[in-house]
Amino acid sequence: MGNTGSASGLKKWGKSIGFIMVPTFADDGTENRILCSDTFDEAYLTARLNDKDKSKRWYPVMNVKELDQPKADPVTQTLGDGTVLFVEEGVRTATMQIYKDATTVLLGALKQAGCSSFSVYKVDNCGQIQGEGITDGYVNPLVLADDTFNAFMNFATDTTQQSITLNWQYDKLVLDERLVYVPKSEIEPDLTKINGLVDLIGTTSNPATTGADIQILAKDNTCGAELPFKAAVQDDFVDNVYTPATVYNKTQDSSIAVTVDVSDAVNGNYVIAHAAQAPNDVIEVRLDVEGFEMAVATYVIP
Repeated sequence: MGNTGSASGLKKWGKSIGFIMVPTFADDGTENRILCSDTFDEAYLTARLNDKDKSKRWYPVMNVKELDQPKADPVTQTLGDGTVLFVEEGVRTATMQIYKDATTVLLGALKQAGCSSFSVYKVDNCGQIQGEGITDGYVNPLVLADDTFNAFMNFATDTTQQSITLNWQYDKLVLDERLVYVPKSEIEPDLTKINGLVDLIGTTSNPATTGADIQILAKDNTCGAELPFKAAVQDDFVDNVYTPATVYNKTQDSSIAVTVDVSDAVNGNYVIAHAAQAPNDVIEVRLDVEGFEMAVATYVIP
């Protein structure tokens, strides 16, 4: 039994309105967690949302509705005399609906989480972030039980809008009494309004010894009405180590300085020019723009 007194000023958690998904462990084997002494400013949040290392990136799922997180009845053993013994706590599950941006693009992104070991931070209506205080000085995300993450589409009817149902089960080692949160007083940005990265698709054409054309579109669920990415500038084109105004010659393992014609950016079209490269060299094009991620596009020098 622990002491039951409470320090003055302790506050209850608010209404959860969203989650920040994050891999439980990064590829380098380290735990993804928040250090309580970190300065939680705009720069900190931007770095987490745009982390080049996908295994450390934050993936927010906000504006959830009809959130229900019930806890199952505990596992018990009934003896012959009728005594009921406690064995272990029941598991907690989460079920919610997503109406905002409930498209097949979002559904596809969510389903990718089912193939990995993910955890979640909760975000409440005050913009606070909650996790588990397993180790002093850290807030760990809440671990999800393996193979329990599920997302599916609910199509619109005469009386309902299209939505995505999202549900999972928390790992049975996640304990309610260990929940802790970073208070709003320590968080500069408004976490209730954060968004994940938008996927971009780059398609190259007209390769030459001195460059190529590239069209950049936002990933979409339409045919023939794709959304052009209009905002790129020359310095947004980067090599494999994110040097501005470059592309990467994979064959020669070298960085190449480029100039980029953005005169038709309104249609998502850009013209890349660089010094002449050798025939059959493979050139990789990357884009480094806050809030967006483009898969590597390539062209081969003719």
